Amino acid sequence: MHRSVKIAFFWIFMAFLSLIVATVITVRHATDQKISVVDKDYYEKGLNYEKAIEGQKQMKAEGYEFSGEMFTPGYSFRTGKNEVTVKYSRKGQPVADSAVSMILERSATDDFNVHVKMQHFADGRFLGVLEIPDTGEWLLTVNGKVGSRTFQQTLKLNVEK
Repeated sequence: MHRSVKIAFFWIFMAFLSLIVATVITVRHATDQKISVVDKDYYEKGLNYEKAIEGQKQMKAEGYEFSGEMFTPGYSFRTGKNEVTVKYSRKGQPVADSAVSMILERSATDDFNVHVKMQHFADGRFLGVLEIPDTGEWLLTVNGKVGSRTFQQTLKLNVEK
């Protein structure tokens, strides 16, 4: 075999070896990274983006809000069962004929989604038990429904053991 052919095969081998090493490094880097939470219902929101944003702004301007311990800075959730109390009010008064539910979501998969319908008490408080199966980053969306309108507030949780 001629020397120039040997040199060509050597450089072809080196190119393939470089591609394999680069692929291994890329895969290793990608799997070591923490996956952040993907915004929930992004496609549905995108279809009615302006309408959804305007509806939320209007309800907020009308004085709708959620309150409770879990909305305070520094409040932490733990794995397992967490008893949650939420007050749904409008201008400080309980919202009559309303329903509150929560959706707990994990990034990039629907495997861990938890839907919780909360029990309503006369004073505008809602009680529910949220079972969180694992530690890490989660999204918790609280939905307050009154009539055909829904007020939402989303919290980013960092769950510990």
